[in-house]
Amino acid sequence: MINIYFLQELLSKVEPNLLKRTTVMRKPVPPSEILAVTLRFLATGESYASLEYQFRKNKSLLSNMIPDTCELIFNSLKDEYMPCPQAEWEWEEISQQFEEKWQLPNCVGAGDGKHIRSKCPRNSGSQYFNYKGYFSIVLMAFVGPRYEFLFVDAGCQGSASDGGVFRSTKVCKALKENSVYLPPAKPLLSRDQFYEDDEDLNIDHYFVCDDAFPLGMNG
Repeated sequence: MINIYFLQELLSKVEPNLLKRTTVMRKPVPPSEILAVTLRFLATGESYASLEYQFRKNKSLLSNMIPDTCELIFNSLKDEYMPCPQAEWEWEEISQQFEEKWQLPNCVGAGDGKHIRSKCPRNSGSQYFNYKGYFSIVLMAFVGPRYEFLFVDAGCQGSASDGGVFRSTKVCKALKENSVYLPPAKPLLSRDQFYEDDEDLNIDHYFVCDDAFPLGMNG
């Protein structure tokens, strides 16, 4: 069911950047209509040719309008709905929730790659052809214990492995530069369960993935 209040809020966020000046040649497309056709495209995946007849807008106009609006929606909502943790206490909170909900102590995220089927870009050869037998781009995402997105990277060629895609992300580079501010290493179990206070029992915080990702320190 569509939340009308969310749509109104979304329109208020993007409307200032969608407003165009009226000229002697023509009137601009109203922001509400631009948002409507963009959401229709995202919800159904219909072609521009199909949307052209539904909304009575030229296909060439839609091909410019929809991508620009998608980028605008992302930039308007990312900090509110997909905020990447910035401080040590935020990662610590995620770690505690993973342990309580999934019995994964010291875990700060679960990640994987998803192939999004696409047409072969011109002059790209086999760069976007994946091992599953079709052309795609890769969506790399890591989520928290409540399935919330922590960070997302999309657009890498389908021929790349999940590990290779992750190595090209900003988060992986930040991990290598120690600028993610993960909590310090600690035992997987509380210290009172051990006979002695041994620093070797301290385990770094980690992201859990499948075997397509190489095991390593700091990405």
